Amino acid sequence: MPKQYRIYCSNCANKQEFDTSNVLMVVNESFSKLDIQKHKKYLLSQVDKNSAYFDFIKSIRKPTLSRQLSADSLKQQNIKFITKKEFDKKGYVHRFGKYGKQILLGYFDFSRMYINNEKGLGLFKINWVGGGTCGYDKYFLIYRENDNWKLYKRIWIGVY
Repeated sequence: MPKQYRIYCSNCANKQEFDTSNVLMVVNESFSKLDIQKHKKYLLSQVDKNSAYFDFIKSIRKPTLSRQLSADSLKQQNIKFITKKEFDKKGYVHRFGKYGKQILLGYFDFSRMYINNEKGLGLFKINWVGGGTCGYDKYFLIYRENDNWKLYKRIWIGVY
């Protein structure tokens, strides 16, 4: 991930509870395939036509294929990332929000990334389902500065 974001669900718990609870994020066992063809026109409309991102997005022709994901490689403060399989195996409760000392933030699907190493540009998508009436689908445009990837822009595809 290019930058660590403080993921916080104000509907689930207050900040103090969030910081002292066992926070779980369930992720798919693999990075999903990324195929922007369906959203390409929209993505191009969301970036400056004179930017390197416009040319980068325009040049993408083929989808990236899915690939295994190690949830252990994802780290962020007191949040534990676990796969759906591990979540079910350990007997966690399928209930969104706070219950006891546990907060379940929902289910995340991270896509593979398109990367242009020469220009230091990248693009990926996240789909999050937090419960019956909350979630989103959005693209992240990133760039490399020295050896770090940083966020350039988020492009919302859907909110539910």
